Amino acid sequence: MLRFLGVVLSTLTCFTLLSPSVFALNTYYLPQAMAGAGGDLQFGTQISIRNTANEDGWVYINFYNALGEDWTVPVECLEDDSLAGSDHAVYFSLPAKRKYTIKMSPSATMAGTGWVRIDSVCPLQVSATYGLYRERAAGGNLFHPLWEAAVLPSPSAHQLSFPAHCMQSDFISGVRANTAFALANPTYFPATVTAKIYDSADNLVDGKVFVLPAHGHRAQFIDELFTGADLTSFRGTVRFTSDHPIAGLAMKEATGDGGVYSTLPIDPESSFQIGMQYEEDNKPPDAVERINRPPSEVYGTVNLSSDDYLVEMSVGQTIEVILLAGSLGSPLNPSVTLLKDGATVATSSEIFTGSRDRRLSYRATTNDFHKIRVEAVGQTAGLTSFYRMFVRVR
Repeated sequence: MLRFLGVVLSTLTCFTLLSPSVFALNTYYLPQAMAGAGGDLQFGTQISIRNTANEDGWVYINFYNALGEDWTVPVECLEDDSLAGSDHAVYFSLPAKRKYTIKMSPSATMAGTGWVRIDSVCPLQVSATYGLYRERAAGGNLFHPLWEAAVLPSPSAHQLSFPAHCMQSDFISGVRANTAFALANPTYFPATVTAKIYDSADNLVDGKVFVLPAHGHRAQFIDELFTGADLTSFRGTVRFTSDHPIAGLAMKEATGDGGVYSTLPIDPESSFQIGMQYEEDNKPPDAVERINRPPSEVYGTVNLSSDDYLVEMSVGQTIEVILLAGSLGSPLNPSVTLLKDGATVATSSEIFTGSRDRRLSYRATTNDFHKIRVEAVGQTAGLTSFYRMFVRVR
């Protein structure tokens, strides 16, 4: 049953003064949320939460406004009409493999915006849908959707980046484009944020500095933030740098006779410094994937017996490989070896005693390609035997 934090179970009384994150193993940020009504319009946010674990787990949801204060909103669960209330924080036990849809009800008289933090003791599959709806007839209960947009939880980092568009006429004639962003500060400290906007040639166009309060929220269009730049015909990149980790969301607005929003990718700048690739199951037999530009992060699954990757090395260079499996919850028991001309030149070791994560290091003695082989030990290969491998050559 959904319960509000104001009515705490007696078994949890001793914990009420502590943050839910003390008990959480997983945290998810939704930097933008809205709920409310104005005129014949209603704004709503639906949050989809699925417990992916094989056991029940507690979920904590906290709502914050722009000032970082507790934001009280009407909430209901679409899977059970009796699970309803109004508060700034809710918690509930989510059964194993079950999904709840938490609706921020648009019953308030005025629209409000803020952000959402979700903490959980179990791994979750989280997404949110924002929507704007117009009443079909005055005084009626039927609404016409003007637009909806779905988002995934956002990462938090010291540096964030996203593509920006602000055009009087975008790719389709008569369609205007703009870009909105939302930032959330999940920390207990005010964050000083430096915002910079660059054109498509990576030339600095304008910059701003502002403070995001602890647990605070900020949402704007880019032409509202960067008032010192002419953005009437602009495509480029926006970068945020903060002295404390922040979470961000970006959305592109397309307008003509009406308006719609689509989600834009926003990522930590650090993620662009490392290559990312995925294991290819459709490669020809005996073909080997190549890691072209280490450092690289590889996502893979040992479905059959082994995965092979080629890395070019020069004399004196050292290759370092970290492979995570057990710590990610994968059933894979991996073995990592480095081969040259079919002969093993290095084998992996446990990251720590009893771990099913592996590490390998080797200094090259020739200029040649070396092969990284990831194998499943003890019949642990399978469709769910996934891993993440980090490769660096220096």
